[in-house]
Amino acid sequence: MVARAIGRRRSAPSSTVAGPAAGGGAVGGVLTNAFQALDQRGIAWVLLRGARALGELSRDVDVLVDAAAAAEIDGVLLAAGFARIRAQGHGSHRFYVSYDASQDRWIELDIVADVAFGTQQQFRTALAPALLARRRRFGIVATLHPDDGFWHLLLHLLLSRGGVPAQHRDVLRSSVSSALDGGPLQAFVRALRPRVASRLPAAVEAGDWRAVVELGRELGRAWYLREGLGGVARSTLHRLERHIPPGGARRGMSVAVLGPDGAGKTTLAEALRSSTRLPAAYVYLGVWREFRFEAQLRRIFGARLALRLVKLLVKRALIAWHQRRGHLVILDRYTLDADLPSDDLDLKGRISARLVRRTNADPELMILLDAPAELMYARKGEHGVAELQLRRTAYLAMVERFPQMVVIDAEQSRDEVRRQATELIWKQWLQSDASGASQSASRAA
Repeated sequence: MVARAIGRRRSAPSSTVAGPAAGGGAVGGVLTNAFQALDQRGIAWVLLRGARALGELSRDVDVLVDAAAAAEIDGVLLAAGFARIRAQGHGSHRFYVSYDASQDRWIELDIVADVAFGTQQQFRTALAPALLARRRRFGIVATLHPDDGFWHLLLHLLLSRGGVPAQHRDVLRSSVSSALDGGPLQAFVRALRPRVASRLPAAVEAGDWRAVVELGRELGRAWYLREGLGGVARSTLHRLERHIPPGGARRGMSVAVLGPDGAGKTTLAEALRSSTRLPAAYVYLGVWREFRFEAQLRRIFGARLALRLVKLLVKRALIAWHQRRGHLVILDRYTLDADLPSDDLDLKGRISARLVRRTNADPELMILLDAPAELMYARKGEHGVAELQLRRTAYLAMVERFPQMVVIDAEQSRDEVRRQATELIWKQWLQSDASGASQSASRAA
């Protein structure tokens, strides 16, 4: 369970929401943790691309690992602060994410156990052991041999993306001299299509990108002919698998964003959905929003309540469906709004409120945005300062009832509120992953 915390601008951030241990220089704390964890377990690994850009924000990191150790990767990376995001139809690819709050940075590891190319990984090789054996070490980072780095990047761009984007051209041209020394990837291409193997480096060096793309297409056609029906079948199967919910996916979690009008609930919920690297879904769960035919329904006894309950139950099913798929469900408002005080709430209203509260199970995490009533009124201009203060007090009183409720100071900047909320969500997500792994280990024992 996430401990309650109150983030205030005047408080030290580390006392409210602490991030992962920093370190590793430009590489970053969580990446350092991952690389060290692989080394300590004795797992051979190498960066496939992007060694020069490891310090960039929101960077995807592609890593080749020894296939014999693939079964250990989940546990090793979980201990290093990464959670697996299960996805089907990507060959041997496994995806892991982590959030480094100290840098406000999401990092995704794309772990593969073989060397394959193409949009559906239909062009396979058996060269992973050779590339791992030729890797180079620079401090904590393991990179491909320069020759292998040139050919792997070039084949990835041509066969998986269909061209060479401008941002990669200088890198290829500066490293083309390495391709003259030979290596397993160049030898593989030469065996498949000798003309392509000899002409591609020269075309790259000359900056003739049209010729590079044409040679890539020629290579792709030759590879398809070599693979035969097997390559077509794999490509088709991977496409189909991407539309099927992954088996063994961890159950997702829900987080509710609460607070009076003007606290910034929708702003935060939308920012979380757009910035997170977790698979996420957004659900608006406002209780008292009027229906389209509200006036007509007032004439029918119980009609408004019945329709409201049906809508909330439908959303409950939607939330459950997303959680079964392993998604983070971001709830804008929640049925706790039914517990807010109201001067004109009669017996019928109290019964309605109680029924509304029973429609949905409580989320694993509740984020309460708190700010002075005057500020919230200035932001949205609704309900009046006195009413907003009444609701603010009622929300704060709920903290004692719900251990999973955390208060964040909504006076802070939007980015700081989002950062603190993201870290809280990430901690809960990792805790759930660790709990699930522990239960799986217990069952296996």
